[in-house]
Amino acid sequence: MARRFSNSSSGQRFGLYHKTVTSKCCESSSITELEHGPQQLCSSMLGLVSPKPATILSYFLKKFSLFITLLFQKRFTLYIRTFYLSTVITLVFAAFFMYDCIWLGYRYSNRRNRRKTMRKQNHFRRFAAALLTIIMISTLCSPALAARDDADKGIDLKIAVMSDTHYLSPNMIKDTSDYTDALNSDRKLLTESSEINLKLLDAVREDKPDILLISGDLTKDGELEGHKEFSARLQQVQKDVPGMKVYVINGNHDIRNENAKNFNTPDGKAVPATRTQPEDFASVYDFVYSDSSIVARYTPPQGKESGQLSYVAEPCKGVTLIALDTCCYSADNTSDNDNEHETRGEMSPELVAWATEQIKAAKAKGNHVIGLSHHGFVPHFSMEPDILKMYLVKDYGTIAAQLADAGLEMIFTGHMHANDIAVMTTKSGNTLYDVETGSNLTYPSPMRFVQLREVSGSLVAAVNTLNHIGPVSYYNAVSGKYETIADVTEYGREHGFTVDMLNTVAGSFVGSFLNKFVPVENSVSTWINGRIIANLQSIITEGVNIPVTDTKTLLDAVNYIYQSHLGGEDDGDYPDWVQAGLNKIKSGEILDQLLSIIKKHAFGDAASSVKFDNIFTKAVKAKINDYIYKIADSMGNDTNFTDDNDALIVLDGKLDIRPVIITTGTVPVSAPAIVENGVCTVFPTSNMMRTIGASGKTVIIDASVTGADTVNVWERGVSALSAASSVRFTTANGSAEFESSVLTSGGDVSVSVGTAQPNAVQKRALGEKLDSAQLFLVSAAAGGRSINAQCSLGVPVKTDGCVAAAIADDGTIKATGSSVSGNWLTCSTKTGIMTAVTGFPFADVPTNAWYFGDAYYAYNNALFAGTSANTFSPNVTMTRGMLVTVLWRMEGSPKAAAPTFSDTRGIWCSSAVGWAAANGIVNGFDKDNFAPNATVTREQMAAILYRYAAFKGIDVSAAADLGNFADFESVSVYARSAMAWAAAEGIINGTTDGRLMPSSGATRAQVAAILHRYIENCIF
Repeated sequence: MARRFSNSSSGQRFGLYHKTVTSKCCESSSITELEHGPQQLCSSMLGLVSPKPATILSYFLKKFSLFITLLFQKRFTLYIRTFYLSTVITLVFAAFFMYDCIWLGYRYSNRRNRRKTMRKQNHFRRFAAALLTIIMISTLCSPALAARDDADKGIDLKIAVMSDTHYLSPNMIKDTSDYTDALNSDRKLLTESSEINLKLLDAVREDKPDILLISGDLTKDGELEGHKEFSARLQQVQKDVPGMKVYVINGNHDIRNENAKNFNTPDGKAVPATRTQPEDFASVYDFVYSDSSIVARYTPPQGKESGQLSYVAEPCKGVTLIALDTCCYSADNTSDNDNEHETRGEMSPELVAWATEQIKAAKAKGNHVIGLSHHGFVPHFSMEPDILKMYLVKDYGTIAAQLADAGLEMIFTGHMHANDIAVMTTKSGNTLYDVETGSNLTYPSPMRFVQLREVSGSLVAAVNTLNHIGPVSYYNAVSGKYETIADVTEYGREHGFTVDMLNTVAGSFVGSFLNKFVPVENSVSTWINGRIIANLQSIITEGVNIPVTDTKTLLDAVNYIYQSHLGGEDDGDYPDWVQAGLNKIKSGEILDQLLSIIKKHAFGDAASSVKFDNIFTKAVKAKINDYIYKIADSMGNDTNFTDDNDALIVLDGKLDIRPVIITTGTVPVSAPAIVENGVCTVFPTSNMMRTIGASGKTVIIDASVTGADTVNVWERGVSALSAASSVRFTTANGSAEFESSVLTSGGDVSVSVGTAQPNAVQKRALGEKLDSAQLFLVSAAAGGRSINAQCSLGVPVKTDGCVAAAIADDGTIKATGSSVSGNWLTCSTKTGIMTAVTGFPFADVPTNAWYFGDAYYAYNNALFAGTSANTFSPNVTMTRGMLVTVLWRMEGSPKAAAPTFSDTRGIWCSSAVGWAAANGIVNGFDKDNFAPNATVTREQMAAILYRYAAFKGIDVSAAADLGNFADFESVSVYARSAMAWAAAEGIINGTTDGRLMPSSGATRAQVAAILHRYIENCIF
């Protein structure tokens, strides 16, 4: 007896309604049929009201569509994709299995149908089990597939780098004398800091890097309130760029800084802000320190604190990042053994040992190692160890060599507020690049974008710098107004050293500077220092205004040289006025004037004046003068690594790096390029685009000297090129120019101008010109996807009188609007379509004419010649003799009996007419008259071609309904079958107004078109 639910059964308890029906197999037995399907069952079990099936379907389709869209985003690996797809398929089959058990299991109540149902269930279960087994195997194999996928791809890591953000909360700013003093002692754009940092974080959002690095001094002076606000901003950016990781390290300003102040107080007096302890830093940036990519953290020995914020991360497969806390803020490494910050940097022996061990372990895994720290490991100008050693890690030479020999290849640093790259090589031949990034808040307010990518087994770092951000709008708490900075870089240039700033800070340098050169007793040194400092304001005010030219002062020269170093523009190529100032420094003229000013203001009495002169002897002045000149020349003339803003660095391996010229036709710049296997990968940057004035113009990338036929540009370079209206890629074979908007769909761009290989149809289109034709094919891709777009093709040509035609794979011929200047042809073509350059002498065939392709085809295949050497006469009607001659030539000009028509004997077409008549292709008007010079009509032409096709053994049974043409009744009876056939084969298409015009004369252009269609549609 079939099981059934009663009102008291579990079916009712689950909310399943039933009805009793009569079985057709056994009328005496009753069965229960579920009134609702599995959808209602699930809803009922959940105690929900059952929605409509269409709603359920729509909901799941939307969710499934969203799932698939998200799944195939770049950040998902093959493993994740395979796993989740396998899971979804498994769940689908599980749902079907439930359906099988619940729905089919209760459908029939009698034994016979139950056995039939069980057999169906068993078949389904076997199928489902087999399929699920395959799914599980594929899921288990997916990590191996993913590993192979990653291995094939290699390292490709996009990095954004910021440094010395010096965030000061707007809530802590107020127009007070204390805040003014703070501004006068600092070059930082503190009032503007909040919005400038936001603007740069917006650049991060736009770039969508894999990781963001910040190399210390995140806050002005370690205000905990500022750290919390800045951390919140970083976390928001991380949410806005899914998958991006953030790594920070502390700077000298960030931890235990007594200068942490809140200037926004009721009485206008600055009060201490909350000082940040090391553990506070780790807590505030816990989203960094607790990230799953962090694989190790440094723990100082008992009783020590220094270096405790150091850690190791693995941001992607094949790359290890070691972040080093090089700051001095604890008693175990500060100069006075106090828990107060210092500017200088130091690494304890234990931290050096730990870092070395971590780097070696990473190298043992096969990883490349990069670093992050606040202080420098390689001097960024030759005099830095002498005058600004606090910006380098103590004992930098020994430590840098040890870490480089362990395997550290590149380290991102800050602190100096300069954009500079320096390099050192150890005695063992290992190289370390120190990539120093300038501050957001001092000229030129940069940030860096770096891409690490494996190229042919070598690891390449493409470094470029973003400057000139803007506009930036901010609330100026000092002026009480909202203001806008159009260009932050230029704004920062105007905020260099000022008289007020020098008056505030210069006093702390006077003593140490003079003590270095003046060999006197301490009491005398103290007397000199005291006199100078007491009169410092007058000395500085007059000293900075020493003229170097008629319009420029010493302060102008100091700011120019210093800012050239900060901006990575220290190439030693000075403007004339700066060079004039340097010449005056070198000659000692500037020093003499400075000492004269000091003497006047600080040692004016006779006795002091004599004493001053006795101290500053000629020898002492010479030493001071040489020292000042060395500093100036060192900062303005980089001799270590000259490409400080935009650089292409090969970290591991060897690649062929060559310069490639990029220009708009006037100002050229040289860009680095990797050349291998006929491919030239060029690295344009936004700085280059600004230099050449690319905005709204055509940018030309000339890679022809490399011999490559393909030009590649990485994604960030493509973004830089978007400033141009169009981009021309010049290769060894020619050039292809695209609108820049076509290239910016995402990812790397590749453009190739290669030699095309014609197929059979294209060869027929070229006919007798095949061997002499120059054949080109432009191909382009963005993000691995083909670009299907128009472009301007430029190619060298061998002879005059050339024309370019685009010949598609199906043989369609289109004019390209080509023009020739000298030996260079320019035309408009499309990617993926062969462009053929051949001789085509007919000046009366416009390239935009509807019949261009047909005339081109007829000429290439010698169907008929021109009416002169350079005229085709497309609108001249064709004669009957001409048409027959064309067909005769197509047959190879066979010998034939003399024509029977008296009007064709001994004339230019007699052989052709004789051959056509002998083979039944033409009949003539009567036995004596063929009328060779009469205009051939459209219906005559159809009839001749119809008979010619039959002669060739071509099926001529196709027939179109001529009734579709308005003038079909005017077709002569003898020509109707031929016209119906010609219309069916697409040989004669009728006019634009739907007429056949059978009795109209056919022009040479029309005949060329008809013969072209006939050959391609009927013969081939």
